[in-house]
Amino acid sequence: MDIRRHFTMAANTAAYEFLKEIRSLAKQPLAIKALEQAPAQLVRDRKLDEIFLDDMMDSFAALMVNVNDTKLIPSPLYHWMKISRNGPDITPEESNDDLFARIASFNSGERQVKSIPDFLNAIVAFTPSDPLRFLAQRWQNVISQMSYLTSPDDTLTVMNNYEAQMMSMASALSGIVSARQNGGKAPKAGESAGGVSVRPGKPQPQADDDEASDLDRVIEQIKKIEIPNKIREEIERLIRQTKRLNPQSSEFSVNMKRLELVAALPWGTYNQTNGNISLAQEILDKEHYGLEKVKRKVIEHIAVQNRAAVPSGKILLLVGPPGVGKTSIAKSIAEATGREYIRVALGGVHKESDIRGHSSTFVGAMPGRIIQEIRKAKSSNPLIVLDEIDKLGHGSTNGDPSAALLEVLDPAQNHTFRDDFLGLEFDLSKVMFLCTANDLGTIPGPLRDRMHVISLPGYTQDEKLEIATRYLLPKQMQAAALKEEDLIVQRNTLQHLVDNYTAEAGVRTLEKKIGDICSKTVVDIETGKKSGQTIVTPADLEEYLGPAYGGRDHVPEANSIGVVNGLAYSQSGGSILQIEACLAPSQGFRMVTSGNLGKVMGESAGVAESLVRSRAPEFGISDNLLRQTELRIHAPEGAVPKDGPSAGAAFTTAIISALTKIPVRRDVAMTGEINLRGEVTAIGGLPEKLEGALRAGATTVLIPRQNIPHLAEVSEKIKSKLTIVPVGTIEEVLKNALTQNVEPLVTPKKTWGSRLREAWAVIRNPSNDTGASPVRQPAGYKPPQPL
Repeated sequence: MDIRRHFTMAANTAAYEFLKEIRSLAKQPLAIKALEQAPAQLVRDRKLDEIFLDDMMDSFAALMVNVNDTKLIPSPLYHWMKISRNGPDITPEESNDDLFARIASFNSGERQVKSIPDFLNAIVAFTPSDPLRFLAQRWQNVISQMSYLTSPDDTLTVMNNYEAQMMSMASALSGIVSARQNGGKAPKAGESAGGVSVRPGKPQPQADDDEASDLDRVIEQIKKIEIPNKIREEIERLIRQTKRLNPQSSEFSVNMKRLELVAALPWGTYNQTNGNISLAQEILDKEHYGLEKVKRKVIEHIAVQNRAAVPSGKILLLVGPPGVGKTSIAKSIAEATGREYIRVALGGVHKESDIRGHSSTFVGAMPGRIIQEIRKAKSSNPLIVLDEIDKLGHGSTNGDPSAALLEVLDPAQNHTFRDDFLGLEFDLSKVMFLCTANDLGTIPGPLRDRMHVISLPGYTQDEKLEIATRYLLPKQMQAAALKEEDLIVQRNTLQHLVDNYTAEAGVRTLEKKIGDICSKTVVDIETGKKSGQTIVTPADLEEYLGPAYGGRDHVPEANSIGVVNGLAYSQSGGSILQIEACLAPSQGFRMVTSGNLGKVMGESAGVAESLVRSRAPEFGISDNLLRQTELRIHAPEGAVPKDGPSAGAAFTTAIISALTKIPVRRDVAMTGEINLRGEVTAIGGLPEKLEGALRAGATTVLIPRQNIPHLAEVSEKIKSKLTIVPVGTIEEVLKNALTQNVEPLVTPKKTWGSRLREAWAVIRNPSNDTGASPVRQPAGYKPPQPL
């Protein structure tokens, strides 16, 4: 196969494949709308594929101008275009006549080469940048294949033609997009963005010189940076490769982006960290109330950094309900440690490439979020907050982004972190990572093991009052442009607000309520309803905020039969979860559950039922009652799914209370799983549950004895306001939860008469229907006959 035939087949294939893409695009509503709104003189009642074929035939004819011998012109290729445009009735002779007429018009100057084809010009204003860029690149490829036909034996001429087409297309497309963005007009046909005429086959040396000067500038910047020798060798290899490329090639552009990223990264640049422990403690206490565990960890980190010969980063994971200050304290930690603050939101991130970057071989590739933020910080030891790490990659089908974080958050590996776009190792070992999450259970185990977990259970009522007084009220008054002479909110008003208008672990709702008070005060001042200083008292809160909150997260008003205060833990913190039980007449015993209980919680109810039925006499419950009873167990708020292995003790207590008619103490809350032996087993989330019990008004909390070591994680303020009773068996639970002790059933003492009647019944009925022990009879024995 000769060279010209090879190029002809390549050009034909490229044009045919592109035509299919254009016809597919023409069916989309976006393209239809674009054609409807495009100038009439441009479209001239043509479809998008017809406009494309006209452009293609013009470009083919313009290229054939350079072919001196008409016998070397591949007429069949033009004939195929003509048939695709006007139908199968076009003969080769008609096609040749039309081709040579077009060539003559280009020779005479009647027709000029368009710097951007009409089909792109028609839809450029209504097509997103990525599809438009893709179409432009495909057009360049098709034209380049046809340009080979003009001089197949001269490699230099072929490359010049190819480069010229690429250059004119890029310049014209850039100009028209820029003009449309600036509200101006697009360049005329044959002009580039700067108004300079562009003709195929004539390269623009000025553009090449600019690209070369940019490369030299980046190389000089890289030379001034202190980069490890191993990495510098890879960079120099990349520079040598880039110098050999044509400045108008796509690979040159990608390599330039990589080199510019290398020059922009802070190689070996570190901010001076703060080693003053007292100053750090003062900064942390100034901005946040409470959160002692977090503050202690930060102070420990600063102390270690002061003594370590080679300071390193640290990875902390703050787990707690929304609104407790996980994200906001990160700024204070950055200030206290003297590091640059960077926040990376991971909620909704589904691709591994968002963390590690795209491969540089892809169109539109870019570095990952970590390297991007390091470049912005201009420091190799910032504090990076990975916010909402538990929301990372849920439902992802594009790889596992949490797996990409394994290297980032591993101190033993992240000193050689390699971004796929950068393609070079970058040291992250000096970075201090701080992650936040609402739910520890959704974080993969290998990732969780790489971090120091600090649990933030939420604020007590007293802590909320202090936060509202010190931080939230001044902040909201400043936001509303109020001064102390305009508004005073009394401390007892804030206490009433905390107790009756909020029921959350954090303080976001509290801040919103205070903001509502400030906003309405501003309205009253501006409308003239009030003048002078406004003093808000507890009695005024209903006027400002409406009726007080009367939610479910409170203990009952009185002791109740079959109603037990269980404890639950969710992403919003700990709360009361009431368990209700009642009886109804039935033919035979059965238990029914309701309230949207999950599988695990339903199994806990089943274990509680089996335990009560197997030991019914010990709990003062008769068999006759069980045989005639339907037991209903319900968890209120049926629209809210509930699940977890910690409600077994509450289920058992509710069932026994309903069957024995003994009320349950209203001020007692409990948590703990139960087994078939009646033992109360360990649970999770103890700090959060105790905080929820205190917030709901409970005074006594029953916890599994196995959870006693976890009390060290509970705030001293919470422990001082609650009576915490460790229990190990269901008997201990009943003793502390019921208003009176359960009395077991007494087995009636057997008399001699009853024993004789039982013996006589066994003799008369050896089949042992009475349940007594069988009596062995001698051989040949006949029972006595009745008189």
